[in-house]
Amino acid sequence: MKLLPRRLLQAFVVCTGLLIGGSLMLVAAAKVESTPHGVHQRLLVPLPGSGAIALPIYSGTGDAVRIPGFLDGPVVSHVPDGEWTARWFCEDRVHQMTGRGELLEVHCGGTRHAFMLADAPEPAPVGPMPAKLVVISDLEGNRRFLDAALARLGVADADGNWGYGDGHLVVLGDSVDRGRDVFAVLWRLYALSQQAHAAGGAVHVVLGNHEQYVLRSNYSRAHPEHRYAMIKMGGYAEALASGTVIGDWLRAQPVALQLGRVVFVHGGISPRVVDADLTIPVLNAASRDYLTA
Repeated sequence: MKLLPRRLLQAFVVCTGLLIGGSLMLVAAAKVESTPHGVHQRLLVPLPGSGAIALPIYSGTGDAVRIPGFLDGPVVSHVPDGEWTARWFCEDRVHQMTGRGELLEVHCGGTRHAFMLADAPEPAPVGPMPAKLVVISDLEGNRRFLDAALARLGVADADGNWGYGDGHLVVLGDSVDRGRDVFAVLWRLYALSQQAHAAGGAVHVVLGNHEQYVLRSNYSRAHPEHRYAMIKMGGYAEALASGTVIGDWLRAQPVALQLGRVVFVHGGISPRVVDADLTIPVLNAASRDYLTA
């Protein structure tokens, strides 16, 4: 290995020092951009001349954070003796309680929220095509859109309860990430699964790539205020851990669903999967193994 000539080495050291020094000056002049509620979301590093580089902030920090009316969670964990523990983020802090039974009531921002904790049924991933079927996709943590879509499509009634009788609802992946109300969407689908089953229908929640992200504790694509609340509650690893109501339910959902002759997946099927003649149960078993590893 040849060494750099002394003069070239000296020039390299000087240039490196200038670059580091200049970089430190730019970082020192950087500003933190926050959401309207005080959660840090980007670091704005000025460029020489004009403009700036925007770097996402993933630390879940903030200044004097208060998000009026915002409820995140709850994260509900079962304990061996039949009790459960629940924690949730409301407006500016985390709350916790322990209880028994199948109902959890949370009051946040003057609003009562009820969560049914009974196990949600798991519809078979292979079955006949139902007479009534609605398919939606990419909810991305948008509870308002979900409620509006279900009402317009006749799947839910005016009170937000299942109103589709023995019909089936297929949610075709990416129910999480980007939007702030990820847990609100998941709990909504969880409750609808219970109600649909009781009415002779079914809710099929197919996993997409973003469900895989959050189940592997990758929340780099999460809304800053949702990320802030999740970190306050211990992070996604805790919020969706084995033994949590939503975590166990989400891991049990399929990546592939077949109704009649139609196969439903989030992002298509690789030709290699087709060539390997893998069945729907085999694909779903592989997904569960991966998500529980």
